[in-house]
Amino acid sequence: MGYVARHWRGELPLALSFWVNNLLLLVPLGLAIGMLMAWIVGWGQSLQAASVALLVGGALLALLSVWSLVGCWRSASAHRADGGSALWSGLAKLVLGLGALGNLGTLARWKPSRAPGARLRCAPAMNTSVQALAQSALARVARPRARTCAAMVWAS
Repeated sequence: MGYVARHWRGELPLALSFWVNNLLLLVPLGLAIGMLMAWIVGWGQSLQAASVALLVGGALLALLSVWSLVGCWRSASAHRADGGSALWSGLAKLVLGLGALGNLGTLARWKPSRAPGARLRCAPAMNTSVQALAQSALARVARPRARTCAAMVWAS
């Protein structure tokens, strides 16, 4: 935890904080988590598994993004305070700020939707409480013709 805490406090050099933690660590981890979430949602047989994957993966991505941004921002501030180049400190903060704005813009535009070509199909009947919950969810998100399904399952 020492390395993680040192990055969070901005104690690492700016180059290490920006290039290693922000690009070489965060980008591949973000892609891997995103692809795993997409695979679980796209190929999973359970809406519960897809929901858990999106919630856990989304929270993990948010946590990693905040850790990387805050640590790198603090490192850029410390770099300048220690007599380092104002240019590199400012450029790092500019890139971090633009990246944060891009992430917020993506989050603001996000809305749940079905993938093109996906369709809803009925699953075998379940107990009445699960059936009632599924019908309630279908009434909110599905087309009227699918409201009689016992449960909702994504199929391609």
